[in-house]
Amino acid sequence: MKFRFIFQAFGLFLFLGAPVAIGQSCGVGTDAEIVLMLDRTGSMEPSDIAEEKEAAFEFIRFFENAQARPRIALGSFHSLSVPGYAQEGYENLYLYNGVEYSHARIHHQLTTDYEELYPLLSNSTTIPLWGNGGTNIAQMIRVGETELLERGDPSKRRILIALTDGEPSQPGWYTYPCHPDPCNCTPAVDFATSSASIARSNGVEIFTIYYGGAGSGRYDCEAEGIKLLKEEIVSAPVSSHFVDGNSALSEVFVALAGQLSCDDGKSCTEDRCEGNQCVFIEKDSDQDGISDCDFYRCETYDQSPKLTKLDQGVKKQEALILWLVKKMGLGTFTTLDQHQISSVLDEAHRLQIEGWVLSWQFPQFPTTCEIRTGCEVRESYDTKSNYILKSRGLLKLSRGVARKLENILASRDGQLGMHQEWILGRFTKKAKKLFRKNLRVLKRVKIVDMECHV
Repeated sequence: MKFRFIFQAFGLFLFLGAPVAIGQSCGVGTDAEIVLMLDRTGSMEPSDIAEEKEAAFEFIRFFENAQARPRIALGSFHSLSVPGYAQEGYENLYLYNGVEYSHARIHHQLTTDYEELYPLLSNSTTIPLWGNGGTNIAQMIRVGETELLERGDPSKRRILIALTDGEPSQPGWYTYPCHPDPCNCTPAVDFATSSASIARSNGVEIFTIYYGGAGSGRYDCEAEGIKLLKEEIVSAPVSSHFVDGNSALSEVFVALAGQLSCDDGKSCTEDRCEGNQCVFIEKDSDQDGISDCDFYRCETYDQSPKLTKLDQGVKKQEALILWLVKKMGLGTFTTLDQHQISSVLDEAHRLQIEGWVLSWQFPQFPTTCEIRTGCEVRESYDTKSNYILKSRGLLKLSRGVARKLENILASRDGQLGMHQEWILGRFTKKAKKLFRKNLRVLKRVKIVDMECHV
């Protein structure tokens, strides 16, 4: 019997026997800007909010000793009753009984000074231990996105971590998710979905942690909340961006911190922190015995320098023919001879243009992968053959024009002079050398380009 041990954290599975790579120590450096958004809406009990704050505290503390701390911002969201809100442009700030409120807010901007964040979590003033009001997921996303886009470093990953029960309230309603169908509040869902889509298109990576009272409050909307978060809100892949945090919230947050600190940039691996060491476990999503990373063992090359050499190669072949004609004194030939030589020059220019165009029909940045299963493969064999024909055509023209000039000069002068013989001999050798050089360059050009999908 074959035994397999499975560990799970943040929606990831580690299978014994899967290929594993070992990376840096956990938390050494995290190339990310992170916004944490906590849910203190009416579906959250005091104990829920207390656990949220404790989990956020552990998440931040994970990076405390990092050589390069990620900047972290802290925010929360909940909405009071706002009659007519849906008709007022879906703004985050609103007036209620003459007082200005917000649906979502940043309590502290992005910072590496975590000592400024800890008091916001430990006191009961900034984020009180009582929940009230509706759940405006759309404005929560917008506020987090704004913090990342306006103050975040665009060269780093921009991470929004949203902790919520996924039960969006219709804008303008208090407590009740949406009457008469509280679990299918179309205006709120549409608003949240569009906001998430816009944020993702702007480069924000959205993680959602399902948590709280959607399944224990007045309405049992747990299935709908999870479906919204997984299918409409989070970034891809869902397996590494969504988790149900109701079982052990602090552990989930620490596991996510480890995942972010150990990111290897590959979606085909499960990035984990085990024993303070980053490990990258190759996934096998379809359980076919082939690692998902087999589709990612690809290399992309910049072969534009080689293509430039091919381009220049045919140009040098044409330039050599022009040099010989000029050297031999085209202006001294008869009109008929000049016409014949001009025809040869026109043909040389045509071949050079065609060879130049073919040079840049090869993939400039070809990608090659170890296996081809599931890959789109584009091959440039015809381009290679045609380029050889053009370069060989220029070589034949070089030989032909040399013979033609030799005959013209011998007929006119009776015989070739020593200097003329030397020039023609040098020209012939150079023409062969240029052709062979083009073939050598062409041999190193990659003619296969692959695009692989998991």
